[in-house]
Amino acid sequence: TRVTAAQRLSPGDKIRMGQYVLEFQTHAEPGPPQPAAGPADPAPAPTTAEKEPQKGGSRCLLWGCGCLVLLAIMVVIAATAVLFVFPDDLQRILDENGIPIQLTMLYLADWLA
Repeated sequence: TRVTAAQRLSPGDKIRMGQYVLEFQTHAEPGPPQPAAGPADPAPAPTTAEKEPQKGGSRCLLWGCGCLVLLAIMVVIAATAVLFVFPDDLQRILDENGIPIQLTMLYLADWLA
């Protein structure tokens, strides 16, 4: 994993720098943690060839927005289906709950006449 902040090393941890791999070893007894003396020298920024591509950020956003749009379309289709299949039951539910909406069904044949 890429290290972006200070981390405590444990014996046996491996650190890769370019083509070299270093293994952290200690012979001292572990004691209480000591605060860092100060910020370490920042590593040079990786060159263009070394940069790793960002994984998943915009892709997840695109998938999430697509799923929300699909869900909204499905809700509209379901509401329309309920409206056309059960108009009398829906009007009865609206009336029982005191919702002042009057459903009027206009059919194409009536509208053209």
